[in-house]
Parts: sequence; structure tokens; C-alpha cells
Amino acid sequence: MATIGRAAAVVQIGKRQFCGFFAWLLWLFVHLLLIVQFQNRVLILFQWAWNYATFNRSARLITGDDHVVIVRQPNGTEATEEDSPAQPAGNLSADSGEG
Repeated sequence: MATIGRAAAVVQIGKRQFCGFFAWLLWLFVHLLLIVQFQNRVLILFQWAWNYATFNRSARLITGDDHVVIVRQPNGTEATEEDSPAQPAGNLSADSGEG
């Protein structure tokens, strides 16, 4: 499932493929079902309807100078820069692939 524009989407369910307005409605329906609380579903439905009716294209951008670095831990888990201290540039571990 993917939206490709205003009132247009592509959906593949098994061997069946849909595109266009019907696929877009199916995309909306499935995504509304995945929202946990009923109040949130209704709120999002109204927000989507309002944005569709008013051609509102609010920007959903992440801005700023903060960078998140994902570090692979020795046990295979991932941690963000805030969870684990960064290694100094000259101290490479043996499993880093460098060398």
C-alpha cells in the first residue's frame, strides 16, 4: 500500500492489485483501523477530511541541527547516541569492519 498523490494510491492484496481512488480509500480505511483509540480515529478522520477539503498541505518537516547516530552494540542491539557514549575517533573496536 502506498499513496502516490491526492486521491491516488496503489494497493496489492495477494494477487489482486488496485490503483486510483478506490485504492486511496482502502489505504485510508486500513490506516484508520490501525489507530488504537476511537477518539484518535475520529480526530484523524476529521483532520484528513479538513485537509482534503481545504487543500491544506502543512509541512511535516524535521528541522534543526540535532543529529541522531545509531550505534550497533556488541550484543546486536541498536542504541542511539543518547543511550551510549560515542567512541573516540581513534578507538575502533575489532568488529567494526575497519582495518
